[in-house]
Amino acid sequence: MLKLNIGAGATVLDGFTAVDIKDGVDAIKLPYRDGEADEIYASHVLEHFHHSKTNAVLAEWCRVLRPGGRISIAVPDIKEILAMEQDPRMGGGLLQAFAMGGGVDQHDHHGTLFWRETLERRLMAMGIEDIKEFEPVADDCSRYPFSLNLTGVKRPLFAVKAVPRVVMVCSQPRVSFSTMFRGMMETIRELGDKHGFEYIDATGQSWDQSLQNGLLKAMEKYNPDYILTVDFDGAFDPSDVLKLLDLAQSRPDLAAIFPIQMSRHDQFPLVFRPELDYSGELTEATYGHFGLTLIRPEALKALPLPWFHAIPSPEGRFDTPMHSDTDITFWREMAGRGYKVAQANRVPLGHIVLAVRWPCATGMTYQPIENYDKGGRPPGVVFDAEVFRRKIPGYVPPESAIQSATGVTYGVPMDNGAARLGVSHSVAEDLRRTPDL
Repeated sequence: MLKLNIGAGATVLDGFTAVDIKDGVDAIKLPYRDGEADEIYASHVLEHFHHSKTNAVLAEWCRVLRPGGRISIAVPDIKEILAMEQDPRMGGGLLQAFAMGGGVDQHDHHGTLFWRETLERRLMAMGIEDIKEFEPVADDCSRYPFSLNLTGVKRPLFAVKAVPRVVMVCSQPRVSFSTMFRGMMETIRELGDKHGFEYIDATGQSWDQSLQNGLLKAMEKYNPDYILTVDFDGAFDPSDVLKLLDLAQSRPDLAAIFPIQMSRHDQFPLVFRPELDYSGELTEATYGHFGLTLIRPEALKALPLPWFHAIPSPEGRFDTPMHSDTDITFWREMAGRGYKVAQANRVPLGHIVLAVRWPCATGMTYQPIENYDKGGRPPGVVFDAEVFRRKIPGYVPPESAIQSATGVTYGVPMDNGAARLGVSHSVAEDLRRTPDL
């Protein structure tokens, strides 16, 4: 059993391996494999790193900690230190030393401030659960009256059953296009008939309320291992769902998996970030979406209700970068509790959109209705009758009066003016010289 006392200094803990920068081991790059440590203890070490590195340090410690392993951290509580300002014992620069470090060597300085809410929130974001205070177990700085001592357990991996129960939930609007809904229902029926998936159709005042109600109903009625959220505007088939399920079964550390889907509003996939590596089957992400998304109910149970709610900017607006949309708030809550989510890069989900058809130089073009609402008709809208004539198999146009008089036919090269008239180049030249035309 491996137990690590990180930043041990001269402190000896029975059964713990001492890890210290003075011995050449950097706490931000531990020489241990993933999940190798059963327990980690770090007393008044974390504050010595610059605040920009706090998350990276905690992530490294939690990397080497096994699922179900315990981590105990002690740091100075800046609130308690400031509350002691008037204490006569805090004279002579002692308050500054407690808050900023003693400065006895190059490592004895502090780079960040902590109080309970900040440390607890950071631990939660690393997947640490059951966080609570602990009594000092060593003769070290954790015994100071201003020491904040928190301990918790790294979240165990999700259980994987050989034959998982899956429930599909659709937040369905009261009125929708029957063609779109029919296509989705055909796929849902096949998943139900062949694989035993259940289905819940949730309809209400808004998509977020309906989705939450549907998710709750799915958990209460079926106690599923996975919930699959489906959208009536998604184009998919059973093989897409089964691929997502296989990926989830192979990754018991993931709370949700979503497919790749194009955005309605631009030419990029949803939640696309160019700096990420999309070459593998899965790419971990911060945010997701709810089109054909596989979610583990255990993660939902850990989130506070309501799961979906918008947060305005400090000015009370929803059109500034500081606001949070209803769906984004959900994913932020997931990330804030250390739940991992990933995109399935080999599972493309079609995004059905309303579109405007326009004539163009090549025949016809489609414009998403969202783009028309924003900018009107697209450039290049033009009607050319000859383009459509050429699309008719075996079409031979009737003779016009000009053809009868000249004996010329269609099908010879034309310039732009002749093409618009639908006549040959030589006839067009004659027409240009005719004043009446």
